Amino acid sequence: MRHSAFQAISALTGTGFSTVSFDNWNNFGLLIMTILMILGGMMDSTSGGLKLFRVFVIWKIIIHQIKNYFKPEGSIFHIEVYKGISKKKISYDTLKDVIAVVFMYFLIYTIGVLVLLSYGYSMEDSMFEYASALSAVGLSVGITTPNSPLGVIWIETLGMYLGRLEFFVIFFAVIKIFRDIKDIIQIKISNFRGGEPF
Repeated sequence: MRHSAFQAISALTGTGFSTVSFDNWNNFGLLIMTILMILGGMMDSTSGGLKLFRVFVIWKIIIHQIKNYFKPEGSIFHIEVYKGISKKKISYDTLKDVIAVVFMYFLIYTIGVLVLLSYGYSMEDSMFEYASALSAVGLSVGITTPNSPLGVIWIETLGMYLGRLEFFVIFFAVIKIFRDIKDIIQIKISNFRGGEPF
């Protein structure tokens, strides 16, 4: 119980400390650890993963849709959640953010797991290892080593960056770099056409 609780808290909080080897853990134990790494900690914490606030918002929306089915037509009620100590309504912008991040998380997670599977690792090990990488946890079943194939190292590195910065920061940065390069090239071309050297 002590070892299980320690590994579970480490997985959920993204601490990455491990006191045992996962070699002799059964598939159910690895699945629970994988789910904990995917869920992550609270919204404003430094842990990785989806964050429990987003999971709670999705849960509230599912409950809202079920309740809405039994309500009279035209009745309106708002979904409210606690964030910190205050209660607030879930705005459309919050909902968009939650859906976008959750979708991107599972899209990148699926791609990463498929890459690990293509290198011959088992499904449970691939799911565990890529959940650890994408949530920036650091726990390992032995796939991630200095001798791992380059494709495995690169897909996990990419996953760590994307998951840690929650995807869109990286996308915006890459788009901004390409736009800046395009603008610089256009300025250089216009200056060259005006008679000024590069």
